[in-house]
Amino acid sequence: MELKVEDFLSGEIKTLPAVFYKLTEACEDPDSSFEDIGSIISMDAGLSARLLKIVNSPFFGLSQKVDSVSHAMGIIGVKQLNDLVLSTAVADKFQGIHEDLLDMESFWRHSIACGMIARDIGKFNKNPNSEQLYLAGLIHDLGTLVICDQQPEKSREIFNRCNFSKEFLFEAEREVLGFDHADVGGALLKSWGMPELLIESVFFHNDPLSAKEYKKEVGIVHIADRLTYDLQLGTGGEYFFPPITEELFSTIKLSKNLFDFIKVRVMDEMDEIVSTFLTHA
Repeated sequence: MELKVEDFLSGEIKTLPAVFYKLTEACEDPDSSFEDIGSIISMDAGLSARLLKIVNSPFFGLSQKVDSVSHAMGIIGVKQLNDLVLSTAVADKFQGIHEDLLDMESFWRHSIACGMIARDIGKFNKNPNSEQLYLAGLIHDLGTLVICDQQPEKSREIFNRCNFSKEFLFEAEREVLGFDHADVGGALLKSWGMPELLIESVFFHNDPLSAKEYKKEVGIVHIADRLTYDLQLGTGGEYFFPPITEELFSTIKLSKNLFDFIKVRVMDEMDEIVSTFLTHA
């Protein structure tokens, strides 16, 4: 039977934890206070502890210790805390993928590094969405997890084709499935009601010049993805990947000084951040 993208968007995968939806609703309510939002997160003790551990990690580089969810909101903001809840929810949802199919620590190492690099490039370019670029980079390969989770044998066939035939992952997926992981990930984010920036960043991360509204942001995620591979910081399942086009480089300014800064910062902080992110995942 021919598979369709919609076939991957059924069952539990269609929903996120209730705490995320409650939190999003509270964040969008102008009458909600820090205490209201904090009480929603505090209903899940494990989530609260994990968020505080992430906020106190080198990723944020805070000069003071954050000891409560309300304190965290006051420092990093409600929106960024909500993004952290989403990122941990995604990591938890796909923890059942077998290691002989996809090395999950390597996958998240790649994803986290991509998010960190995307955020740094965004800040350097004074992009107004630089903080959300971390989440965009983190979940850009979400569709790969969905395919591995729901069609492990198809995934194995795809990875074997990439390895032995030296195909790009998205090309092998299109030949085996008729679509690729960007299509699946973008469709899933759309079904979750995610912001358009995140949907485009996932849907077009292999073809950023085709993005509609957020071409620069998608281009940043694309470059961050490639730089992560250059630094050999894990893998999202790719064996080979196409080079960055000159047109994209001219759109997204990336100086050698910035690349050197990113390389040092990411390499120095990666182990602790990955360990923190994967706690209880």
